[in-house]
Amino acid sequence: MVEHSQKSRVMAALLCGFVLAACSGSHEKGDGEEPRPAASAKKKPPFRLPTGPRLPILAGESVGPIRIGANVGTIERLMEAPCEIRTEELCRYVTRGVDFHLVGGETTWIHVQRAGRPAGRDFRGQPLEFSFFNGMIPPDLRLGMLPSAIQQYLGKPEHVEYVPQPNPTTVIERHYYPGLVAEYDLYSNGKLILGGIRIVKK
Repeated sequence: MVEHSQKSRVMAALLCGFVLAACSGSHEKGDGEEPRPAASAKKKPPFRLPTGPRLPILAGESVGPIRIGANVGTIERLMEAPCEIRTEELCRYVTRGVDFHLVGGETTWIHVQRAGRPAGRDFRGQPLEFSFFNGMIPPDLRLGMLPSAIQQYLGKPEHVEYVPQPNPTTVIERHYYPGLVAEYDLYSNGKLILGGIRIVKK
């Protein structure tokens, strides 16, 4: 019995040593580094969806129910949020891609802008960029579309303005329609895309 017990203890010690060696060996990465996840396991930044109320763009009139002539109280109520940047001349929604330009506290024109356009600076002086606008020109003309696609519905513009380059904005061309100005930016692929829409009085 004693001999059998001693054999059992020896076998248990050997097994335990083997397990410990295997466990410690599985964590060796050289220079004491912890194992790192594969590159494919890294999390990608989340895609930011448009936020706020859906706002169809009506030339010469409004974005959704917010009309030219609206005061700041009306803008904030219908946008369901306060102006993110507020001055006497501007109510800006950086995260929703739209500006309301003011004179005497009332909207004189509205500027919709694509995600990625410069939106000024924050309180620390860091540059801001507009996020996604939640809307379109009916039936379904959206920021980022090519001029040819826009003109299939709106037709040829009354006037085209070529913006001198370089300039502090991203605009290359402005196409004028009654109550609306379509702004085109030069995208990274070398093509013009709809980068902004101005809603003005007819």
